[in-house]
Amino acid sequence: MNRLRITHIILIIIGIGISNDFLAQTPDLMVEMQPTSGKYDSDVLVSLYAPKGAIYYTLNGNEPTRRSIRYRGPFKIRKTTVVRAAAYRYGQKSQVLSQTYLIKEPTSSIPIVSLSVPPHQLFNPEYGLFTEGENITSTHPAKYGANYWSRRKLTVNVEIFEINEDKVFNGKTEFRVFGGVSRTFPQKSFSVSLDKNYGVSEFKYPLFGKSGPKKIKHLVFRNSGSDWGKSHFRDAYITSLTRNLDYESQRYRPVHIYINGKYWGMYNMREKVNRYFLDTYYDIDRDSIDLLEGRYLIKSGYRTEYLKLLRYLRNNDLSSEEHYAYIKSKIDVESFTDFIITQIFVNNRDAGGNVKY
Repeated sequence: MNRLRITHIILIIIGIGISNDFLAQTPDLMVEMQPTSGKYDSDVLVSLYAPKGAIYYTLNGNEPTRRSIRYRGPFKIRKTTVVRAAAYRYGQKSQVLSQTYLIKEPTSSIPIVSLSVPPHQLFNPEYGLFTEGENITSTHPAKYGANYWSRRKLTVNVEIFEINEDKVFNGKTEFRVFGGVSRTFPQKSFSVSLDKNYGVSEFKYPLFGKSGPKKIKHLVFRNSGSDWGKSHFRDAYITSLTRNLDYESQRYRPVHIYINGKYWGMYNMREKVNRYFLDTYYDIDRDSIDLLEGRYLIKSGYRTEYLKLLRYLRNNDLSSEEHYAYIKSKIDVESFTDFIITQIFVNNRDAGGNVKY
């Protein structure tokens, strides 16, 4: 009886695996694509190679399966397109190769970032992360409960092209919608993160120039927040004015975004403020940081010490040198003062939850 029961379970697992295309990936099975991704002034003839397998490809952002277009020979691309291809052999699947061909696009002095993602994951009206969906829970303008408030993560392929059109990154990343009320705008802010599970754990390229970090694990692509639909660079401009003040700020570059070959507008590429950001600029252990946001929201570590500090502030007279000395041992008072002066001077009306400490 036990043997029959075990055999039945094994058959179920194998059946599910085959029907959903969960195939083992092997390093010696791979697909190549020529020419390489980049900007082109005319149509491109794309060729795929996989000596040890049958090739399937897509042109709409979907990951290829054995139900996708089977490669029979070179094919022509006439407009900006993402080609995604994989090779199959005896129940094995290669890694998916994604390449963006930017065809007849305008000349620009701004880097280009191309995202490849199954379109239904962003745009399906019921569950797509860029749509409202059917679960809005309030009449607030922020439309809480909409799909774009989800903390769901996607796996998205990202390619980054420098000003000189060189491709400086091509790989899988973790993708999440990012921001506050700005999530309601047609352009959604989002973050991308690298992880060793994707094969690469850092962007090993100075994306923010020689003065910026040489390695980056997390990036934010902002729609410019409350400046959306206006200048699109006011936040970055104000940040640049504070470089000589006594607090740290995010680096910035404007970029053009494409999603599955469609132009998605200009974004602000920024560093992501988290424990890795602090580890980059300060001599501290990122695993020993208490990082909070807004009103005591824990991003990393604990809030115990911070709440103890607030209680001390409430219960002690800071005109006392003893009490003030204690506060100075817990807070960089000069840095905090510079920060408050900046908020007042620039008339920041959206500072409430947009602070990490």
